Amino acid sequence: MSVLFDEVLFYTTRFKTVITCGSEDDQTRELFASGIWFATPKGGKNLFYATNRHLVDYDFDKKGWHHMGANSIASVDIELRKFNGNTPSHETKFFNLVSPPNKVYYPKDNSDLAIISISTNQTVFQNATKQGYRPMCISMDSFLADNTYFIKSLKLVDSVSFIGFPKGVFDTDRNLPIARNANIASAPSLPFKNDAVEGEIVLVSGLSFGGSSGSPVISIPVGNKGIGVGRVLESKLVGIMAGHLVDKDDKHKGLSYFIKSPKIIDTLKENNLI
Repeated sequence: MSVLFDEVLFYTTRFKTVITCGSEDDQTRELFASGIWFATPKGGKNLFYATNRHLVDYDFDKKGWHHMGANSIASVDIELRKFNGNTPSHETKFFNLVSPPNKVYYPKDNSDLAIISISTNQTVFQNATKQGYRPMCISMDSFLADNTYFIKSLKLVDSVSFIGFPKGVFDTDRNLPIARNANIASAPSLPFKNDAVEGEIVLVSGLSFGGSSGSPVISIPVGNKGIGVGRVLESKLVGIMAGHLVDKDDKHKGLSYFIKSPKIIDTLKENNLI
């Protein structure tokens, strides 16, 4: 299908958030979600991991954390895959690569996006690579969709896939995510807004649920059989899955939404990381 789809199962990994609970922070719980590794030539010794802000920033979603009985976030560990030479294996391990977490957010609004910057000079990172564990990074320059892509290329009802680790339904033997398809449900060139949610997001008709937060959203390539004569759509990373809409009984409406990928670029620029 494309180089991006061939390898996206390995770009996408889990991370583990350990939260403190109880009256005196005497209990802990582990929560798992998804994210994607990427690199940029201008990043120098830094690699980047994109996920949702509500998963790593306690103050961003205090109501949600309180609902789970959490008092604070104790640590964030990111999964690395073991490689045999250049071949990824089925073995993975969690490393505390972000202690203290170098997390950055977009400073001009409350976008549900977090970028974790990780230096390859960190001792823990170097020890992991010596053991054969390392990330597989998407090239931001090659595969990240920019604003022009949303204006001129991506269309309403185009197909996308989001790749992640929904709770209990991923490949636990090989530690691999699963892919689910959805269709673009709101004008991709415009920020979707209503009473339920707003921001630099796109609505899709698809089911995102627990564990899917942080999943990369990839556009499915189109050849000359697509909408419009001779239309071709190149596959790109178009965003990070962030949540879904619910009805008054808190049931899934069948509509989910993702943070648009240009926000990743904007966040890096605003924090002087590129």
